[in-house]
Amino acid sequence: MNKLIKYFVVLLLVPVLASCGGSEAPKVEMEFDETDTATAVIIEELHHVKKNLEELIQFYGLLKTKNYPFDDSYLLGMDHPLGSKQKEALALGAYGADMSYSSIFDQSQVATKYAERIVRLAQDMGLGNAFSADRMNLLASSDPDVNKMHILTAAYLDATDQLHSEERSQYVALLIAGGWMEGLHISSTLVANKPGDPEINLDVYDQIYSYHTSLKVLDAFPDKADCKTIADELRANEPTFKELLSTRGNLSPRDMRELNEMMLRIRNGFLGLGEQ
Repeated sequence: MNKLIKYFVVLLLVPVLASCGGSEAPKVEMEFDETDTATAVIIEELHHVKKNLEELIQFYGLLKTKNYPFDDSYLLGMDHPLGSKQKEALALGAYGADMSYSSIFDQSQVATKYAERIVRLAQDMGLGNAFSADRMNLLASSDPDVNKMHILTAAYLDATDQLHSEERSQYVALLIAGGWMEGLHISSTLVANKPGDPEINLDVYDQIYSYHTSLKVLDAFPDKADCKTIADELRANEPTFKELLSTRGNLSPRDMRELNEMMLRIRNGFLGLGEQ
């Protein structure tokens, strides 16, 4: 079993799940098994992905303290039809960002619904064995002492083992891309509607910079059409990304609107949504 992919998903999801409450997650220590180029690339990006996700959680908290509004109309609909495994993997990452945003803004009912949607989506992807009846009953519990973060982490570990054993590890790259696209879509929408101060703009700039990380993990699977399609679309928009990155964080309201329009188009295109 490739232990890297399993460890990678823990790094990806623990910061998001931590926003839902509960005690600190246990440390996960595993040996890396560098068996191919894709594994080596993802190992190289592990630190960046973890750091970016932790910063996204902090950014949502910053927006909350600066009285930005919560608006779930920006989020991916929980009943949105997906229709393909590519879209399901992207949506799994996107729903993680939606759940995090909702939880940080103290919208516990919305956050719980997104957690439940993640469980249903995993079942649709053929990962139902990772979500036992006992786990699902605990997730539905209103008991504040239930550590839902640990339960969901264990479920994702089992699901990822199955993805690797069935040679579907490319879906980890799609999950990363989906979470990044949705997170930047949420951030750019909020700040485009209410222009931010230099601190907020610099944090959005950091999220834009994660374009490089998403592209690297997608490029790790050049023989997988679903990963190549998204990588090609990101490269098609590279001039805009470079222009925004050249601002060094001094993003104007016009820059933010341009970013928001681009992320809405990219995100909606791959998740099969019409223009909103």
